[in-house]
Amino acid sequence: MKFHNFFTFSRIKKEQKYFVAGIVVTALLTIFVVVPITFKTGVYAEQTGQTPESGAISRIKQAYDMLTALDYGSEVSSSLGNWGVMWNRLISAAEWTPDATVTNDKVVLGETFYADSRTQDTGTLALTGDATSNDVMTGKTYYGNTFTKDTGTWSFLGNASTSDVLTGKTFYGNSSTLLTGTAKAPIDFSLQQYSARDDYAGTYNGGTGPEDYQLEESTWTSPATNVWKDERTGVYWGPDRGVVTKNQFSLSECDFFTSTPRSSYTGTDIGVGNLNCGPAEDAINYCATLDFGGRTDWYLPSQKELMQAYIDGMYNQAGATLTDAATFTWGTGATAGYSFWSSSELSFLPAYAWTVYLASGGTSGYTKPGTNAVRCVARD
Repeated sequence: MKFHNFFTFSRIKKEQKYFVAGIVVTALLTIFVVVPITFKTGVYAEQTGQTPESGAISRIKQAYDMLTALDYGSEVSSSLGNWGVMWNRLISAAEWTPDATVTNDKVVLGETFYADSRTQDTGTLALTGDATSNDVMTGKTYYGNTFTKDTGTWSFLGNASTSDVLTGKTFYGNSSTLLTGTAKAPIDFSLQQYSARDDYAGTYNGGTGPEDYQLEESTWTSPATNVWKDERTGVYWGPDRGVVTKNQFSLSECDFFTSTPRSSYTGTDIGVGNLNCGPAEDAINYCATLDFGGRTDWYLPSQKELMQAYIDGMYNQAGATLTDAATFTWGTGATAGYSFWSSSELSFLPAYAWTVYLASGGTSGYTKPGTNAVRCVARD
């Protein structure tokens, strides 16, 4: 009975311990449960462009990063207010509309585009050209009635050269290169029938009649002092030498007569008397070594060149006034009024050479050792 009581007591004690422990555990659990849970308040991660506290990149953040990389949208306040940089960019990108001013008649037919809205439009512009490849120069590209670039096949078939077209006139020959003509205008020699007197008929140096008809004469210009150019023949005329000069030469021996052009003769074929081109001071060698008016390509003119100068009106035209022209042609100094030596020999009398009187056009032969005036000429 005692043992029983002891066991019973012991059991009671153990149960009491269990009870006390249960109270403690229960109390601890109670304390843990009632501790309040606090939550972070304020700015959300999606508003600042950062990841959530979990460290995972949200779908919104991924979309934001894509828009930022493309520079789409804006991080300033949207129409919904300031929701933070991330939401601001998303909303502004969603609200964006194009602001172009193009209209469908400015866009190629069939091509789609966006102008001032997100509504897709279609262009109506069409080319209306009617040119074909045969209308466009070979190698040149063009657009006809479509937006497909084509290449021309047309070519020039002209055969004119610059010498066929009047000076100063532009033209196309057998290519697309613009050329300029060099041909001189045809001369209307029929006007010479109206010349009733020689040019010496004027009032200079003894002429007493009225000036002769001049419409058949050439135009003369002065590129340098005391140099006059006959624009019809292209010959430049220098002043008279002013010193009486002989004109001794041998037609068969003088290098001047084998020089082409005559201005290429340099005046070095010196001879005694009528041998070679004569002495250095004689007419042919004098002109070959003349340096005047910025030129060194002077030579002694032929008889016909001298006669042509008269025909073309040197006595009337080679000067600013009639008097100036007559003075230039007449000459000054010791040879004023003299005839001028030519490089042309008399075919029937080799010891003679032709001279021309530029005031009236008269021409005559003169013995080569005789003295006359000298006037040199040049050509381009």
